[in-house]
This record gives sequence, structure tokens and C-alpha cells, in this order.
Amino acid sequence: MNQDGPHLPVFSESYTPNGENWELRAPCVRITHGTDVQCGGEAMFCDQCGAPLQSGEPRCLRCGKTVLGLIELRRSRVREHVRLVGILWMAYSALHVVAGVIVIVVAQVIFGSVHGVIHIPNGPPPEVTVWLRPLISFIGWMILVKAAAGFLAGWGLLQRQEWARIVALVVGFIALLSVPVGTALGIYTLWVLLPAQSDDEYKALAQAA
Repeated sequence: MNQDGPHLPVFSESYTPNGENWELRAPCVRITHGTDVQCGGEAMFCDQCGAPLQSGEPRCLRCGKTVLGLIELRRSRVREHVRLVGILWMAYSALHVVAGVIVIVVAQVIFGSVHGVIHIPNGPPPEVTVWLRPLISFIGWMILVKAAAGFLAGWGLLQRQEWARIVALVVGFIALLSVPVGTALGIYTLWVLLPAQSDDEYKALAQAA
């Protein structure tokens, strides 16, 4: 199959054995990524092994090649929502960076020494501040790590990286515990990326990127 030319509709013609009556069949649709050609509901064939493709199957049953064209032509939840999911994760992670920095600063300024840089009337006794400072600092760093993972997931989704779907699902599950914003973002992420069909759709987008 020649894929050098532009992807334009192609019309096929048929005629009776005597060659007198001509008719135009339905237009063929050339799949954008060179996987197959579909002609008005007629048979489709894999361009790798030549086997007939079953309608609705995301892969060739003989060689296993992903049928990108079938995924491109139908309505795709991943294609419609993945960019928004990536942007939301970038914004959500930016808020976590601010929160993590504030927590670490509080730990260092207020509990930076036995009495702290800032005196708190009726504050915790020195016996408590000894272990309170490292505990709060640890929480702050964990927030920053979570923010880094969210940034990585968001950037990967925007760049259509193949590994980004798995990272986004992991941080999406973790975000479910952060009521209410994190819970909402986690549910949205899982709704877009978790179904088995989403795996095929995202792989197709990543290969086409």
C-alpha cells in the first residue's frame, strides 16, 4: 500500500460483466496511520500480514498489530479528555508544591531549634519539638514527592508518552484519599484512563505522536 500521498477519500467503481452499467460504490476511507483501507463497510485487511480484520477488533487476530485506524475513526474518550487530565494534574501538582514548601518552612522556622525561631506562647514543650520538627519536615517532603509524581504524569500525558498512563493511574488512586479536590481528580483520571479500551486508545495516540 502506498502511503506517500495525502490521505484522501478514494472511490471505487464496479460494472456488470458486459461493461455497460457503471456504478460508484461507497467511498473508501484511507486510515491515517497506514493500517488498512475500509471501503463502505466491506472487508478490511491488515497491512502487516494481510489477514482480514474483524469489525470492532482493536488488533489483528493473526499478527496482533494494533489497528490504529479503527480507533481513530470512532469516538475516543481518551483522545477527547487526555489533554485536560494532563493540564489538571499539572495545576494540582503546583498547589502541592506550594503546600509542601510551606510545611517545610514552618518546620524549620517554628521548630528549627529547641525554642524555635518564632516563639509560640503556650507552645509545645521542648521534648515534643525535638521529634515534631523532623515529622513535619518529612510530611512536607512527601507532599513535594507527590507533586513531582503529579507533574510527571501530567507532562507525560500532554506529550503522549506510553508510560504516562500507568503513572497517572497510580497517582490517581493515591489522590482519591485527598478529599475533595484530589478525590474528584482521581475519579476523573480513572474514568478516562482505567478501562481496558482506554489502554488500546492511549497506545494508539502514543504511537501516532
